[in-house]
Amino acid sequence: MNFQRLNMIRKICTILVCLSLLSLSHIQAQPHIKPAFKYWVHATYETKLSGAKKQVEISDLQEINEAGLAHLKTKYYKGVTDTSFYLSDDQIQKLNTIFNGSKKLTSYMVANKLPPGRHYAGPLEYLYYIDARGKSDELLLVDAFMDDGFNQLVQSVFILPSKVDQKVKSIKNPVLTGKILKCESSCTYLPKIEQPPTVLEIVK
Repeated sequence: MNFQRLNMIRKICTILVCLSLLSLSHIQAQPHIKPAFKYWVHATYETKLSGAKKQVEISDLQEINEAGLAHLKTKYYKGVTDTSFYLSDDQIQKLNTIFNGSKKLTSYMVANKLPPGRHYAGPLEYLYYIDARGKSDELLLVDAFMDDGFNQLVQSVFILPSKVDQKVKSIKNPVLTGKILKCESSCTYLPKIEQPPTVLEIVK
């Protein structure tokens, strides 16, 4: 009986080691294709007033470096997840079609205001990248204003998050929040964040 139990424990340990090695090899497998940019970041956020000062609270943060390594953080009610992984060659190829410095990000906007009667409940999104020549571009992203292909491409940079760190309660990035506030101050098309009217409000 003891021998059977010991043998079972050995098998379980072997399986766990194999799974760990497979997971590690996936994380460390660098892509063959390099990004056409040095740095890329996408943030989902909301703003709140603290007295007379506007503050930015980031709920999702996605960063990609020049080696194709993605770093994702997501805020949940229990804490913040922190996940890193290499993008596939296919993902990088698709990102390179847009984030290569050849066109301004605003050129992918198909509208700059909402149709009459339509409300925008959010979220607020900010996108910034530095191309291979060191030139940067940024955009306050309103999905209703963007080309569908552009939206799909940005949303494709996602992976199921790792375990939540309950000790971390917020995503801190002072440099990024400063860029967001500066971009907001000069933006002319950002719609007001508001919930659509309820059925009772409509029928009144």
